[in-house]
Amino acid sequence: MRLRIWWLIAIAVIIAAVALWMERDSSKIEGIVRNNAPQQNKYPDAGDIVEVVSTQSFTAEQAAAISKQNYGQSAPAPKSGVTKALIKYTSYDEDGDKIVVFGRAYVPQNGSKLPIMGFAPGTTGIGDQCAASLEQPQVKNWANYESHMMTYAGQGYATFITDYEGMRDPTRIHHYMDGQLEGRAVIDGVRALENWNPVKNRLDDNNVFLAGFSQGGHAVMWADKISPEYAPNVKIKGVVGFGPVSDVERTLTDVTKGANINWFGPFVLTSYQDIYNEQYPIDQILTSRWAPNFEAEAQAHCIDNLIAHFGKTPPGVYTPEFIADMSDGKIDSPQYADLARDLRLNAVGDQKTTSAKRIIQGGQDNVILPSQQDPAFKKICANTKGPAELKIYPAATHYNVMVQAFFDNLGWMESLRAGKAVQNACR
Repeated sequence: MRLRIWWLIAIAVIIAAVALWMERDSSKIEGIVRNNAPQQNKYPDAGDIVEVVSTQSFTAEQAAAISKQNYGQSAPAPKSGVTKALIKYTSYDEDGDKIVVFGRAYVPQNGSKLPIMGFAPGTTGIGDQCAASLEQPQVKNWANYESHMMTYAGQGYATFITDYEGMRDPTRIHHYMDGQLEGRAVIDGVRALENWNPVKNRLDDNNVFLAGFSQGGHAVMWADKISPEYAPNVKIKGVVGFGPVSDVERTLTDVTKGANINWFGPFVLTSYQDIYNEQYPIDQILTSRWAPNFEAEAQAHCIDNLIAHFGKTPPGVYTPEFIADMSDGKIDSPQYADLARDLRLNAVGDQKTTSAKRIIQGGQDNVILPSQQDPAFKKICANTKGPAELKIYPAATHYNVMVQAFFDNLGWMESLRAGKAVQNACR
């Protein structure tokens, strides 16, 4: 009898512990479920235009000059002039609340049935002052995204490059490397372009492509991942990641393998502690130089001086213990369990979509190491229903891979538009 009572007490304790764990991690569970929960009827006005802040017209000659800023003499001659617009549009945050995001449209002035390219920029920073739409390449060049967009628009693509959630928004921070929010911004940017009255009747909604660089590669893969539920009306034909963050955890731990991205940890810690309502053991992760004010430090600097500010060596940012735990390429120590889980929540590759997918990687990339892409591509092959390809440009770095791959990537999209078969390396 006494034994039976002890068993009942033990069961009651286990039930209580499970209940407490579920209450504590409710936000985590919601974060996982929200990726799969039907949302198409929940956010009907996502992508609505709040304001067209400004418009500007460029002649073909002016567009060519801007294209040459990145592409030099290899820049293709524009087929027409280009109209640029800065647009504020609606999206939704992790709680289902409406937010406003900025983005820029670059649309050919001639032609109809224009294919669409939604573009997601690489890391520019997480402070409001670092929004991609505020870039001034002649003052501070963060990648000169205007030159890239002008080049694609000059070849007949209606392009839209988004900022991310939280940028130019004093009420919230940008939640860096949160795949759900990045993906929503990309998709809703495409919808905003489709809602812009001067061009919406000239667009080909059956040929929507998404492309992104570095962080943006992560964003477009997530946009593709959530689109069947979040935006079933947006039919994505192809997705391209240029040197993409395919695995957030591996991007962090690769600092022990030569990746020049020591600032990544403070950025992710700032974002994930806020979005997941978590308190990580910061003193065990970051050195005493950074731990007390890492959030303010992360938000104060844009991409042009991050390496100089945080340095190039992991011991300058991370504790010896954390470096040792990262050196195996994973974080499995119990004290980092919550962080490891949140990093893994934001991986890509498990989307079961029909879009064609392409990872374009520079062989000399020392920011996102080429070795990151092999396991990610295997995941994509195991899940995708469309053709997929991992293409390495042996001489390309992280910073010039978009230029080196331009004509090849343009041809890939044109083949898909024409209904032609493209390379499927998954076979």
